[in-house]
Amino acid sequence: MYHLSYLLLTMALLHTVLPARAETTLSDAAQPVRLLRGTNFYSAVRGARLQSGDLLETGDGGVQIDIAGIATLALGPATRVYFKLGAGAPEVQLLDGWLKVQAAGTNADNAPRIASGALAFAVAGGSVTVRHAARKTELFVENGELLVSDAEAGKTARAVKVLREQYAVRNAAELLKLLPRAPRDFLGGMPPTFLDTLVSVNSKGVAVAPKLDAAATFSQVTPWLADAPALRQTLQRRFYPPPPKKPAPPSVAHQ
Repeated sequence: MYHLSYLLLTMALLHTVLPARAETTLSDAAQPVRLLRGTNFYSAVRGARLQSGDLLETGDGGVQIDIAGIATLALGPATRVYFKLGAGAPEVQLLDGWLKVQAAGTNADNAPRIASGALAFAVAGGSVTVRHAARKTELFVENGELLVSDAEAGKTARAVKVLREQYAVRNAAELLKLLPRAPRDFLGGMPPTFLDTLVSVNSKGVAVAPKLDAAATFSQVTPWLADAPALRQTLQRRFYPPPPKKPAPPSVAHQ
């Protein structure tokens, strides 16, 4: 009886301490998006739940994604984003295109971690817009402030604070540079929906399962990963997993 009570108490404590994984939902999409899940391509529509390891590609239109109680994301057209989701803070990696993040600001420990190119930062509150293309990463802090890690492969990361309404750009091998305001070409290219405050969409309905389209190959995915070498290795192992280790031969007992 004592052992059963102890086990129940331990399970209750674990349930209290370990955070639940926030549902990540494709909450608004005018047209289907392409989803790389495992080693297959899927077509996903509004109501689809995203999983850790998903790589999402938008088409001609943008979409909205809600991470319940944590953040609302807007993706522009022709945008590719990789998701790493679990019990802790969600991680979102922008590979190409436009991304706007608006944090709920309810729990700094669960603030979404954003990465693009050589830059990485957490959005604990406020909102930020990021664009990435051809080794160039730009970001504009609409509200709040960011502490941005600027790290070239093999070098020590450099932390840069970006304040409200400041613009920052990391172009190829150059270090992150701050400007007091965003340039016209950045503002002019921004998707119109990014100009408004994002409104979270209730996603408590029945999840819509993505539809299988076709098997994917690593060669189809490789061009998307030019500025993400660590992710390239991760996906390469997904498509070409190492062979299982051969069991050791049984030892021969000496007489």
